[in-house]
Amino acid sequence: MIEKGVNEWRVYGSLLQVGETYYRIPIELVLETETGQESQEILLDSNKIDFEFYTTNQPKKLIVDPDYHIPTIRWMPARLQMIWDFYPKLIVNYGSLAEVEANKAAAERFCPVNRGPLG
Repeated sequence: MIEKGVNEWRVYGSLLQVGETYYRIPIELVLETETGQESQEILLDSNKIDFEFYTTNQPKKLIVDPDYHIPTIRWMPARLQMIWDFYPKLIVNYGSLAEVEANKAAAERFCPVNRGPLG
C-alpha cells in the first residue's frame, strides 16, 4: 500500500508465509523511486511480517528479495526435490505495487497449496 503524506511517502505491507512451518531468513526489500533505489532488510521469522518504508521520493516499484535468496526448487539437487513438500509454501509476488493483488491471485491459481513440487 502507498500513502502520500505532506513531505513523504509511506509504503507498507506484509510478507506472508503459508503452511505449518516457515522460513527464518533475512529478506531484502528494495524500493525503486523516481530518483533511485532505497533498501532495507527485515527478518522473516513468522507466518506474517509487516514492513514499511518512508521516503521523500515518489515510489515506483517494490522488489522483494531482488537477489533471489529465498530458497526455491530451482536451487535444489534432485534428491532434495523429493522432500520439497516439507518446506513452507511461499509465494513471492513480483511487479509494480499496482500489480501486487493481480499477481498474487495469479500465483495462487497456479500454485495451489496441495500441489507438489513437480506438478
